[in-house]
Amino acid sequence: MGAPFSTDRSRMEAIKQIFYGFRDRVESATLGHELGLLQFDSEVERLLAPTSDLAAFEEHIDRMAKRGATAIFSAVVEAAAMLAPAREAGGADAELRIVVLSDGQSNNGVPAERALEAAWALGATVDAIIVGPAADLNLRKICAATGGEVYQIHDLAEGFELFEAEAVVSL
Repeated sequence: MGAPFSTDRSRMEAIKQIFYGFRDRVESATLGHELGLLQFDSEVERLLAPTSDLAAFEEHIDRMAKRGATAIFSAVVEAAAMLAPAREAGGADAELRIVVLSDGQSNNGVPAERALEAAWALGATVDAIIVGPAADLNLRKICAATGGEVYQIHDLAEGFELFEAEAVVSL
């Protein structure tokens, strides 16, 4: 995450900007969405349980800092666990999405199969937004298997354009 993303930003700074854009799109949709937030590296940390308080979401984004490795699949398992109460409350009609925003390569944590099992058990769709040159092949497979999408961006302009795209807005 400390690697350069553009001439003036690290990947972590770019991810924060993209999260702000994501939050803005959710806010403008006014459809009663809730956002939760996990930070993952060599460990997975719940920063914010699902909430419609988007200011709290932004506060947690502001405090995020790059740390160690990248445990993408452990984060998917934890996100599924965090969303389980929403499934119970909303029943089969609740649309649950796990959006992974990462620089792409999982190098720590549980195997990809466990993440796929957790998403399937919950009935959640996994989408990925990759900031950088390469998305993890197994993450791509999980997104495809759950009906999700993978978006790869190479600069902030692409990131902001992504949230204007109709396909992403419909997520």
